Amino acid sequence: MTTCSLSEKLSDLLAAGLTDKEIAERANCAASTVHRIRNGVISDPRYSVGSVIDSMHALLRKKKPHKRSAA
Repeated sequence: MTTCSLSEKLSDLLAAGLTDKEIAERANCAASTVHRIRNGVISDPRYSVGSVIDSMHALLRKKKPHKRSAA
């Protein structure tokens, strides 16, 4: 099992149709904070923000299972 960085998780959420603003509203932070996390400017955000991003990403993965490559 591989782990994703918050930046990768945010990219997945955006690819699923969410916006920086929608993510920020759920994480109770500014959209610019979400943008900076995604671009690597902020590498260690507040725990509460990272926790919400983790939860949102986990929910996304439950809705859309990761496709496994054939071995």
